[in-house]
Amino acid sequence: MVTDIDADRLSTLYTTAFHISGSRVGAEKSLVAAYQHAAAAPDPSEPDSRLRLLMRELVSTAKRTATAVSESDPVSWAGNSKNRVAILLASLDLDLRAAVVLRDIAGLSHVEAADALDTTPEKFGELLSEGRLMLVQRMM
Repeated sequence: MVTDIDADRLSTLYTTAFHISGSRVGAEKSLVAAYQHAAAAPDPSEPDSRLRLLMRELVSTAKRTATAVSESDPVSWAGNSKNRVAILLASLDLDLRAAVVLRDIAGLSHVEAADALDTTPEKFGELLSEGRLMLVQRMM
């Protein structure tokens, strides 16, 4: 059942939604929509199928509610490196942001992340490489 997801996984799902959507409100909306979608789906035969379905819907909803944040926003980010990374992530194109978040923050494998983005592992690898490169360039 979809509500059987442990607290660590729930935290990962929320963090993933937050970094893709760029806001707490977007993350919460994404999580609620993903749970509703997963709860309405037929019970899967494989235990991880429900989680894959949940992650795919979460990413899809988070991308729809995403807000772009620029480094020139009036909030001071300089004092907190975690906030700086969040701002840099938010400045990436949605597909690149999602790839980096799913692999480097959520810790999904290439295959799992590609599935969540509804793409091939090869295309996911390209997105991830480009997203990481852009982050490094923006950090300099």
